[in-house]
Amino acid sequence: MANEEGSSSNNTNRTICMERYEVGKVLGKGKFSVVKLACNVVTGDKVAIKIFDKEQLLKGRSGRIKSLVKKKIKQEISIQSMVKHPNVLRVIEKKLYQI
Repeated sequence: MANEEGSSSNNTNRTICMERYEVGKVLGKGKFSVVKLACNVVTGDKVAIKIFDKEQLLKGRSGRIKSLVKKKIKQEISIQSMVKHPNVLRVIEKKLYQI
């Protein structure tokens, strides 16, 4: 749930997301989002990052439908944040850019 920023360091091209995660390979794709493997550049922890394609989500939709889509995304994040189960991924942090 983030925009990606390109960054280069010491002649190595890296994609940095949310100022602290180096984004790697694609783990899964859906119609409106992609999940990528990422590594925290400070701690080395590996995480999965879900990135929504805002243009695809809102393309051709009316104002009322756009509002509903935004509400559903926020609802998904909220529900995932509440789930506490060993077999379900947990939300470490959430960052919403302007939807």
